Amino acid sequence: MLAGDAQAFNEWASLLFPELYTAAIRRGLRETDAEDAAQSSILAVIERLRDDEPVLPLGLGLRKYVFGVLRHLVANQRRREKAERGTVDVETLGDVLPEAPESSSEDDTPAKRKLRECISNAPARHAKIIRLRYFDMASTKEIAAAMNIKASSVYQTLQRAEDWIERCMSQ
Repeated sequence: MLAGDAQAFNEWASLLFPELYTAAIRRGLRETDAEDAAQSSILAVIERLRDDEPVLPLGLGLRKYVFGVLRHLVANQRRREKAERGTVDVETLGDVLPEAPESSSEDDTPAKRKLRECISNAPARHAKIIRLRYFDMASTKEIAAAMNIKASSVYQTLQRAEDWIERCMSQ
C-alpha cells in the first residue's frame, strides 16, 4: 500500500469506526465488545489488502463488506456468549410463562421466577411472540397473522425475543 493510500485508508477507517461501533451496540454487544468488533472489522479489511491479490469491492461495496464482517463478528460473539452461559430451555418455556395456569407455587423455582420476571419486563413485541410460540403453541403463520407481520419475519423476531430473554436471565 502506498503512503497516500495508507493515509486515505486511515481517514476512511476513522470516519467509519463510530458507525461500526454504533451498529455493534445496536446489535446488542456491550461497549467493550462493540469496540473490539468495530476494530476487528477494520482489521479484516487491512488483512485482505495485504493479500497478494486483494479482492475487495470498491466504494459503497467496501462499506457493505465491512458491515458484513461486523455482522459475522457480532453473530460469533453472541454464539460464544450463549455457549458460556448456557441457554434458556425454550422447549419448556411455555410452562413458566406468567399466565400459565399450570404454574403452581410448589413448583416455583428461582429460575422460573426469574424467567417470568424477564418475560414480564420484555418489550411488548418480544413478550407477545414468546407467549404465542411457547404458551399458545402457535404456528409461524398464526404468529404472523396475530402480530400483523410477514411470516418470513417471525423467525427473526422470535430469535431477537429469545436473545433478549437469555440476556435478561444472565443478569
